[in-house]
Order: sequence, then C-alpha cells, then structure tokens
Amino acid sequence: MADIKISQLPDAATLDGTERFPVVQAGQNAKASPDQLASYAFGLLQRYIDGLKLEWVSTTSLRVTNGVAYVPSVKRIIALPQSVTMASLALDASAWYHCYLTAAAGIQLVKDAPDAAYAGVARTKTADSSCRYLGSVLTDSSGQIYNFLHVGNQIFYRNAQAKNPFRVLDSGTATSIATVSCAAVVPVTARVATLQLYNFASGVNMGTGTSDDSAIGPPSAPNDALYLIRQDATALVPHPLASDGSLQYWLTGTPTGGAGAYIDVFGYIYER
Repeated sequence: MADIKISQLPDAATLDGTERFPVVQAGQNAKASPDQLASYAFGLLQRYIDGLKLEWVSTTSLRVTNGVAYVPSVKRIIALPQSVTMASLALDASAWYHCYLTAAAGIQLVKDAPDAAYAGVARTKTADSSCRYLGSVLTDSSGQIYNFLHVGNQIFYRNAQAKNPFRVLDSGTATSIATVSCAAVVPVTARVATLQLYNFASGVNMGTGTSDDSAIGPPSAPNDALYLIRQDATALVPHPLASDGSLQYWLTGTPTGGAGAYIDVFGYIYER
C-alpha cells in the first residue's frame, strides 16, 4: 500500500474506530501492525478533550470555555466553538452540580453524577453516553456557587478556606486513627485534595494518611505517617484520599495543651 500523506488523513471528527490506516515500517524493530496502531489511535481519540474549562463568573453564573471533546454516543469529536455562559442560575443549596458537553454541542449543568471512566479517565454522565463530563461545582447554603479557579486538572478554591464547609477538621484531639471526610467539598472524580494541615496541639505531632496507605501509624508507630506535622507547624500538601473522599489523622500522644489539629481544603486534583 502506498505511503499516506498527512494531508490525506481524514478529519478526526469522522472517525468511528473501524478505520484501517497504512503504516510505513520505520525500522527492523517496528512491530505494531496497522490494526494495532488504528486501535491505539482510537483509544486516544476516546479520551480526547481540549479546552472546555470551567470559569466562575459570579455566585449565580458559570462559564465553559470553547473547546472540543470526544462524546461516546456519537463516536465523534464534538466542538463548542464559543464559550457558553450560564447566568442567573437557580441552584439547590449545598449541592454538587456536574457540567457536561452534550452530543448536540450543548452544555448541561445538572446534579446527575458522572459515571465510572469509560476509557482512561474520561467519563460521561451516569447511564448517558451522550454527555461528556467536564467538571463539578459546589453551592453554598444559599445555592450560590463557591468561587474557584480551574487550571489544568486542578481546582483552586478562592473563598475563606478556614471556614465551613472547607474546614473539615476543627480542634481535633484524637490519639488513635480517626477518619475525616472531604466529600462535601471534593467531588467523586477527585482522589487528591489540596489540604492545609495545622498542628496546634502542644507536645505532640500530627499524623495523616488514608485507609489504603502503607504507613503503620498508631498505636505501634504513631510517627509513621503519610504526612507528619510537628507542633505549631502547618503544611499545604496534595493529599491522597480514599475512594470515599476521606483521609485519616491522629495525634502521636495526649497533648499537654494547645488548640488541637485542623484541616482545611484548598482545592483538589480531578480526572475527566
């Protein structure tokens, strides 16, 4: 079969995964067949997303920037040619809303959660492959969207992070492993949260980890922790979470005084 030129490649939006492409063998060690390469290319296509960032406009407005993404139901790359702003939103209080690109090149903001990943880390709405997951936003007790910045695969909250609901541990004094949930401020698509850890307990260290880590922890090795925070110290860290959005903390002994341990959520890393 003759070599194929770049200019002869079809538009990616017309591919459905059944195509076969001729490949020029580059050397003796090239082992991939055309079918294997086509399958690999389709796997990449299924996960494709570019742009489509979420932007906080106001407490009642959200913008999705222009971009493109693969949508499984139509087996096509769907384009959003211009940014879309959703204004004057009337949302439920203290709720997660999830944003999707639809097969009709529209934007949905709904409470329907994203499904498990269908390819790589790419997700759709649960039981609806016509909606490609873009990200999630959280509302406060008045139904207003919390301020955030979306950069890459990270969300940075821009609020008073030392207040509820972002303060997930307040004056903690547990000397055995205790579970702290971040699920109220970290979506189901995130397994890493950006946390500020504070240890204001006198005479002891603060340890943290997860239910599935390999650190020993208390009671036999209380200083053996994923993160160990000394007395009167703080640390801003990317902290792994268990699948339910939780982490664990403990103090390495009974404090002689002080204000205890605190954990504030500053953002998270998520997958889409």
